[in-house]
Amino acid sequence: MLSVSPLEAQIAIHQALITAVQNGEIGAERIDESVFRILRVKHKYGLFQWQPSADLSPVGSQEHQAMADEMALAATTLLRNDAGLVPLPQHIRRVLVLSPDELPPASTGNATLLAQDLRQQGLEARELVFNLNRSNSKDTTYAEALRLAPLNDLVIFGEWELVKRYANWSDQWQEQLIAALQQTGKAVIVIAWRDPGAILRVSQVSTFLIAY
Repeated sequence: MLSVSPLEAQIAIHQALITAVQNGEIGAERIDESVFRILRVKHKYGLFQWQPSADLSPVGSQEHQAMADEMALAATTLLRNDAGLVPLPQHIRRVLVLSPDELPPASTGNATLLAQDLRQQGLEARELVFNLNRSNSKDTTYAEALRLAPLNDLVIFGEWELVKRYANWSDQWQEQLIAALQQTGKAVIVIAWRDPGAILRVSQVSTFLIAY
C-alpha cells in the first residue's frame, strides 16, 4: 500500500502507526506477531543462509563503466526539437545552465558534469546549481537566472522530479522558472533527467530532451 501511495500519504500512514503504538492501540504482541510472520517467510526461503555465489569483484570496473555510459547515451531521447537547437547551431557560444544538485559533480569546482562537458565542447557555460528542498536556493536561482539569461545565447534547464514535486507538494517552481525564462526571448532547452512525463507540465517548450 505504501509503495503505490503519494509521499504525503506514506508519511501520514507511517505517523498514524507510530501514534497507534504510542497510544496503546497496537500492542507489543501484535507487533511481534507481524515481525515473526515476516521472519518466518524469510527463513522459509533460506534468506538468512543465502550467500552470493557470483564474483562481484568486476562490478564497477572500467569495462562496466564504459557499458553504463554507452547505455545512458543510447537512452537519450530528443522528444521535441521544433526550434532546431539540437545539435546546437554554430552561433551558440554562451550558455546558461540550470542544474539540480542531484546530478554528478564535475571533476573540479562546484559545477556538474553537464556544465563540464559543455565547456569541453568549447562553449562558455555558466551554471547555476539549485537545491529544490531549500527555499533560499530556489529564490536566489530564480532571480539570478532571469538576470543572466539575456546575457547568453541559450538556456539549458535540467528538471528534477518535476511531476513528483507537483503531485506531492504542489511545487511549481520549476515550471514557473521555465516559463519566465522563455519570456526573456532566449532559446530554452529542457532536459528531463528522470521523468519523461515532465513534458506534460511544460508542454510549451520547443526543445525537450530525456536523459537517464
